[in-house]
Amino acid sequence: MTQHTPGGIAPRIETTTAAKPAAFQAFQRIVAEALLHPDDQRLVLAPDPALQAEPTARLTLAYRGQEAIGCIASFRDRNGCLTWLTTLVVARTARGQGIGKRLVAEAVADCDARAWVPPVIAATIRILEDGTPNHASAAAFLAAGFVVASRLRPRIVDIGPRGAALWDSAADDGSILQALAIRVPAGGGL
Repeated sequence: MTQHTPGGIAPRIETTTAAKPAAFQAFQRIVAEALLHPDDQRLVLAPDPALQAEPTARLTLAYRGQEAIGCIASFRDRNGCLTWLTTLVVARTARGQGIGKRLVAEAVADCDARAWVPPVIAATIRILEDGTPNHASAAAFLAAGFVVASRLRPRIVDIGPRGAALWDSAADDGSILQALAIRVPAGGGL
């Protein structure tokens, strides 16, 4: 059965390793295009190029025809305690069609299929200037079973092959506030 969205036929969703050059280039292009728009600049973090070399990194991409119109990345943290979902971006022309929710759901299913222990998945949701979460991102993560755990301000302390960030909930340095969302599958306790 073919799914239809307000923009026509539903996009094809694919998940692959971040090491695949064509997929990583599509991921970078979607993010770069979003960063060109002033409204998106506070909502999107440019991906660390080291993500492509991260052995656990996966990219979930939405395609309409041959054009990539949405993306999200996942990777396992260096201690193996969490899987992170990051950089959820949908092209401006494809927003409002549920593509973000489909990307998150597919990325979560891919993480679950990997059967990592513990099965905890974390994501950050940017907080808007009015103090509310990015509504589209929040809806996509909440629909996939995430709950908001706290609000944090990231401070980058080291960027290495796997990246690292210090999350400080008390920081008041003008950095971009984010909400930390987590998901633990039913019966998948710690």
